[in-house]
Amino acid sequence: WLDGVLAGRWGWFVGLFAGGWLGWLVGLLVATVVAFGLWILGKAVGKVRLWKRWSRLEPIDRLYQQMTYQLSKQGFVPLRSQTPLEYAQQVSGGVSAELSGIVSAIARSYVAWRYGGEQADVGPLQARWRSARPQPIRRYRRRIK
Repeated sequence: WLDGVLAGRWGWFVGLFAGGWLGWLVGLLVATVVAFGLWILGKAVGKVRLWKRWSRLEPIDRLYQQMTYQLSKQGFVPLRSQTPLEYAQQVSGGVSAELSGIVSAIARSYVAWRYGGEQADVGPLQARWRSARPQPIRRYRRRIK
């Protein structure tokens, strides 16, 4: 039954282009809307996969991964050869002093947990990160003014 449905829809879509310039216009509009919808769906699926992966991590590991993800969108991509402390030092050169301190604190806690076996108190770090993390929309608004 799926073959019949798809064949019918495809026939309808191809038939649009046989309807003159208005058919072409509607066909291109439909193709654009479908392509945009598939792009949005792909972005949403990617976010869900990322959230599912983060949900399986330890809290400090999750916070560190979220931090590097957010900062990489701002242009601070960690190199594979960098340690977390080296990454924090790299980031500190291009952000505010407040954000630099938070990034360093998260990196130190992550290193202590990962390599020292110490349990980190993630609550205060997470609250500080949420209040000070870079907000692309705010930065964009400031540039417009």
